[in-house]
Amino acid sequence: MARNAVGIASPSLGRHLKGTSSRKKQARRERITRAKERAALVAVANSQTDLLSGLDAFRTYVCNELDVRVEAFSGPQLCESDIDACMSLLRSNMGTLYERSSWGWDEATKRAGLVDAATRVVLLRMQPTRPDLAACEDDWVIVEHPEHPPTPPPQRNVGFLHLSFTIEDERPVLYVLELQLEEEVREKGLGKFLMQLAEVLARKYGMEALMLTVFKTHKKALDFYRQKLRYAIDESSPSLWNHDADYEILSKPVEPQPQEITGGLAHDDMALSGPRDVAAKIARAVEDKP
Repeated sequence: MARNAVGIASPSLGRHLKGTSSRKKQARRERITRAKERAALVAVANSQTDLLSGLDAFRTYVCNELDVRVEAFSGPQLCESDIDACMSLLRSNMGTLYERSSWGWDEATKRAGLVDAATRVVLLRMQPTRPDLAACEDDWVIVEHPEHPPTPPPQRNVGFLHLSFTIEDERPVLYVLELQLEEEVREKGLGKFLMQLAEVLARKYGMEALMLTVFKTHKKALDFYRQKLRYAIDESSPSLWNHDADYEILSKPVEPQPQEITGGLAHDDMALSGPRDVAAKIARAVEDKP
């Protein structure tokens, strides 16, 4: 009588099952390593105290009759007057759009996001205009007394860029949370200048893309990002999933930074090898940790 063979595995089948299990384990380890590398990239970026370090060309904007100083802060570094100025501008520019949207206007949440430890804020300060010293007809020059210099007019905040290094859909990205400008400084290249800064920062810290959210009713902003800056609708945007939403998520891939220009960062290891190499080192160091 034939014996029942159920449950008896051949040697070849055992080797096949063992090989499949090994490949699955290896793929899982690789996924975990990549996830840790992405998280480490974001951590390295967020550890920088001065985003403009090594980027002196972006510390001023003197063009089209504007003289603007650019300063970068982490959220907790902002003083109350700067926070108030940013919130006032945001409310003035976007309050109505938010109120008419499905999100509504939540000032407390916006304020909390502005000062969050994981965000970075780039402030624009208009420099006071000092009248030129005029010469008299007899070539005498008016000179101010050095012991009593006049008090210069204060700088004015005329805009800000609100950024966050984060993980979106398993990608390390630089998210542009807000770009707000006073009306008097618009249409003078300042917005494009700030978005160029964002691209440089994303590349400098090894991000894979820049992302932002824009209301569909904000036609001017949509045209600025899509037509002038070549952002595309991101694969995570509700419109690509047949979801009815009043906003689009836009993104733009970041080209990898050439190895020869990865220096100039505050982190010594990063200056030598680039942010991705630093992230890989950190990921390997914690590879065995949960």
